[in-house]
Amino acid sequence: MPLITKRQSPGELNPTSEAEHESGISTPMESEAEATAHAGNAAAHHNNTNDPTADEKAALAGTGTPGAGNVYVNEDKLGTAAAKNTSDFVESGTNKARGTVYQTASGNRENDVAGNWYDWAGTFAAGDLQDFTHSGGVLTYTGTATRVFRVSANLRMRAVGAGTPAWSRFGVSVNNADPDVQNERVFQAGGTWGLASGSAIVTLSTGDTVRLKSEAHTGAAAGTYVWWDDCVMTVSE
Repeated sequence: MPLITKRQSPGELNPTSEAEHESGISTPMESEAEATAHAGNAAAHHNNTNDPTADEKAALAGTGTPGAGNVYVNEDKLGTAAAKNTSDFVESGTNKARGTVYQTASGNRENDVAGNWYDWAGTFAAGDLQDFTHSGGVLTYTGTATRVFRVSANLRMRAVGAGTPAWSRFGVSVNNADPDVQNERVFQAGGTWGLASGSAIVTLSTGDTVRLKSEAHTGAAAGTYVWWDDCVMTVSE
């Protein structure tokens, strides 16, 4: 039956359709197989240039389970008060290593060789430290992530006994090594007490230990003791 266009009168033939019919020309159509092949060709529908890599896709999982309580950090949140809470950036429970330990009584340690560092084991009681255990003056880091901390101490010191050291000082020791950063010297005057304070930036992994050590300098000899009192040691991030 001849096709009727919008402008045709009833009974009027469609010239184009009639001409195509008479010439044997028709508009080609895709076969079902061709259509299926086209639909399955990803390159015909998508450019992979900007696809995330396998590592980038794996990173999207983040830490913990994504959800309302563990959201991705977007650009509009950076620099806001909410973004200053580090729980927005790390899994809950891993950012708690902070607090203090304090001394319950005066302590002393023989410093019989000038220039040697001696640890102060057994002088502190556990305070409110988190992600640390404490025993005998030694703090042990129990956190699961390697982190950077500031360890600070404020105390009184003096050196007395057989020797007459010109000065003494203390430092923060990691894993019982000699301190890399020490406080300013505490000068001795007839064994009187002097105020001392100092801090160190340390990197700790699970199981690492932190303690304080003292050094009595020129004049130290057998029977020379460094005393400390009123000591508070603080760990912060």
